[in-house]
Amino acid sequence: MHRFPNPSSAVDTIINCFNVLYENIDRDEAFGLFDMQEILVSNGLISSSGATGIRALLKGSNKDLSRDKSYNQCKMFAEIYRFLGWIQSYETALNFTFTQLGDHVASAVDEKPLVEICFLGIEFPNQLIEVSGSYSIRPFASIIKFMSELDGVLSRDEMILGPLSMQDDRDEDEWNTRVELIREFRQKPNDFKKALNETLESRGIKKATAENYTRFPLGALKWLNWAHPVRDKRHYKKSTHTYRITETGKEISAALQSKLDFRLEDYEMLPTESKVPIAKSAFYDILEIAGFDITDIQNEKSEWDQVAQTMLGHKILFSPYQAIAPDELRKIFKTQPPSSKRESIYSPSITYEHRSYEAAYLALNEAEYTVSETHVENTFIRDIEPFLEGYSESEIISKLKSKYSSYNKDKFYPLIGNIFGVLGLDCEISPHGVNSRRWDAVIKSDNDSLPIEIKSPTEELNISVKAIRQAVENKIILQSRKSLENKRPSTSLAVGFDLPANRAEVSQLIDDFKNVFEIDIAVIGIDYLLKLAIKCLRNNYTLSFDELSTKAGIIND
Repeated sequence: MHRFPNPSSAVDTIINCFNVLYENIDRDEAFGLFDMQEILVSNGLISSSGATGIRALLKGSNKDLSRDKSYNQCKMFAEIYRFLGWIQSYETALNFTFTQLGDHVASAVDEKPLVEICFLGIEFPNQLIEVSGSYSIRPFASIIKFMSELDGVLSRDEMILGPLSMQDDRDEDEWNTRVELIREFRQKPNDFKKALNETLESRGIKKATAENYTRFPLGALKWLNWAHPVRDKRHYKKSTHTYRITETGKEISAALQSKLDFRLEDYEMLPTESKVPIAKSAFYDILEIAGFDITDIQNEKSEWDQVAQTMLGHKILFSPYQAIAPDELRKIFKTQPPSSKRESIYSPSITYEHRSYEAAYLALNEAEYTVSETHVENTFIRDIEPFLEGYSESEIISKLKSKYSSYNKDKFYPLIGNIFGVLGLDCEISPHGVNSRRWDAVIKSDNDSLPIEIKSPTEELNISVKAIRQAVENKIILQSRKSLENKRPSTSLAVGFDLPANRAEVSQLIDDFKNVFEIDIAVIGIDYLLKLAIKCLRNNYTLSFDELSTKAGIIND
């Protein structure tokens, strides 16, 4: 089974972190994982050891790098950026430089069309990353094709047993056998479970680990709008959590049928004189499809395209920066290697001894970084960080409540999402005016979700009975429309500035909804959320989804 890293299942986070790295590392500099740690952790884009920002970077330092959480998170980011073709190794495996493909991702006004092609371009094996096993797959193209051939649906476990476990996804016999096996297993769930367990056991992979490997592809499928989670009763013996292909996914699947699946092994078999024009034709095809202006090289591209057409006879699916070795790519595209190595401010050794902590903090605090507002994931971190040292819990809550007391919905709703993010939860704020998403925000897990009704202090200072009714409506609509996976027993949240003024009335209404509709409502004020955030950032605490999903009533502690 192919093992995808999972630094984040949110593609927006992966892109944001890349863009921040690109903004803060000179294009002609090589950089390493410590540079990535310094930039991403100290600027609050990823957390470590229950802290954020510079404190997180220094607090998480460890002589044993396998125990350094943010170091290993950066290592996973780097692996993703390499197989997406945005960075490549230089001289050593963990020393990197940006690529031409990465340049275009960073400069794109709308990077999504190019990122979509990059996901289709992922192939293993390649000359960029060593992977264990001798399999040959193009995973994302195979996932969407599997889905198309299996009535438009594919579950997480079917993904594990199917496209991610193929030995050669261009072997027609193996492909057809695997597709029909999964189709048959849909009516024999016990046989499917047995086959899945045997496959994983033979490869020494635990079920929970295999599921973790699917977080990245499943997150990408949703972000790309190729597939969305649903419960399906039609194609399975019993109702099953699965993913259904969207219209966009169908268009992608159809487009794949019109292209030759051309891979590294095919490239290596080309005559020497054909390699450069075919690689250039493929690369500039990608840029043109993604909306970049390639007028300046159109004449040359016509010549490269002619070579490709003569040799291969079809348009090809091939991304050179996701397959070919860096040294050869520099020769093909006549690019220069980095001229220097970035001078890092941070390395773990500076904090091994307590006496160096303050000097390291000052050096990092004085460093100047470019972090565009669009890439800053969590502005709440900037609000709370100055108070974490030297202020009591009550003082911090008082200061921040004073700041937030005049926030309207445009500021308050994202703030609530950011606080839940600090708590370790995946909270998504709904865009205004989208009627299909009645809730103001939603907290998601792999197989459940919690809708949130939010009231800003300018809407109502104290959470009212109206918010409770709307929280009930959110739950009913989510259960009815099934736009997200949602378990019936899970709570629905009402979040506001202050708890209800008339608590008896609200508590009675919550009890009534529970007794009549069997719907739990949890009412949360910002004091409680701030208290949890302080606990999280100071004491390495996280609030689990399961813990929150079982809360009900007016929450004080």
